Amino acid sequence: WLYFAAFSAALVGWYKLAPSADEDSSIKHWLAQYRESRTLWEDVSIKHIIACLEQAKNTMVYREAKVEPVHRYRYPQRFEQYSPFLQPVGFDLDPGNVEVKA
Repeated sequence: WLYFAAFSAALVGWYKLAPSADEDSSIKHWLAQYRESRTLWEDVSIKHIIACLEQAKNTMVYREAKVEPVHRYRYPQRFEQYSPFLQPVGFDLDPGNVEVKA
């Protein structure tokens, strides 16, 4: 009971002697000294939102990316035989019989 009585007395004393919410007190000044301003937190929040939006946009770019189609030819060696680098000097090339299928 001793602790209950002491705690009750301390609580009643604090209620009677503590400053009201309207009054300035040294505790309020001390807390305000270490508190960051509201505009600072708004700026940090806006920067965070912008960074999140950019990250979401980059994620969507990578998610929606598709591999380019690869055109595979049935006989690719036919293109190599008509390469100008594989022909002797003065040889006339006739690529008329080469057909590219889509």
